[in-house]
Amino acid sequence: MKAPPPIACDLHDHLEVACLYRYELEVQCVDGSTITGRAADTRTASGNELLILEIDSEIREILMHEIAAILVLTPNARFTQVTFERTG
Repeated sequence: MKAPPPIACDLHDHLEVACLYRYELEVQCVDGSTITGRAADTRTASGNELLILEIDSEIREILMHEIAAILVLTPNARFTQVTFERTG
């Protein structure tokens, strides 16, 4: 299976900032589900870009191309919401 194209750099930058400051996020997925957790890291595995969330001391990997939007729940964050636009 071919890996999806990388997400836009500005979207990746927002996720990196969220991880740097360990923001609490509500991640809205393209399938309509939501996942809430603390942003921990980003990584690439087998060509897939992943957001790593800590949820109740467990680690969860989320494919970045499956994210529709993130809402920052941490007060006084550097940004509050980012929508992941789809192209093509």
